[in-house]
Amino acid sequence: MDGDWETGCDFYKSNVVYVPLRVRGKFAEYVADNQRHRVSDISYQRQGRLAVASFRWANSDNTATGQGQWLLDANANFMAGSWSQDGLEGGPWSWYGRRKPRLGTPPPPGFAKAETVVQRQANTRQGDLEGKAVEAAAAMARSLSDAPAEVREAVAVAFERAAPEQPSGTGG
Repeated sequence: MDGDWETGCDFYKSNVVYVPLRVRGKFAEYVADNQRHRVSDISYQRQGRLAVASFRWANSDNTATGQGQWLLDANANFMAGSWSQDGLEGGPWSWYGRRKPRLGTPPPPGFAKAETVVQRQANTRQGDLEGKAVEAAAAMARSLSDAPAEVREAVAVAFERAAPEQPSGTGG
């Protein structure tokens, strides 16, 4: 999961906010509601093709803390999951996103060509998780720990097929 992520977070069911997330090993950080938050204790469980990341989070002065889970596609480029706040009812809330593409070395000047309509369509993200699908993925991530292995495997296959292909960058 290491890298920069573009995520959307259901901010207490009032609205989805853009939350840039930077993951480094078992830790991550992000800014939401003008406050810096830390993610810690990121742990991964792989059961067949299914990967689930569990985590804890806290704001900068530790006045708000909580936990969550993300369901990851096979390449760990897309996530859908949920978060909750300790001592607060009404959650969990959705949290989903995609890893920012790693850009390769751009081609030398003069080699860049205009993107064709076919290339643009191929590079356009198709099938991003939204609305009800995100809520379903969050609920699924929470409930899979008790599911039989064959159910977890079927869910993993379906999630991988639904995740759009991650662009690989430009040039080199």
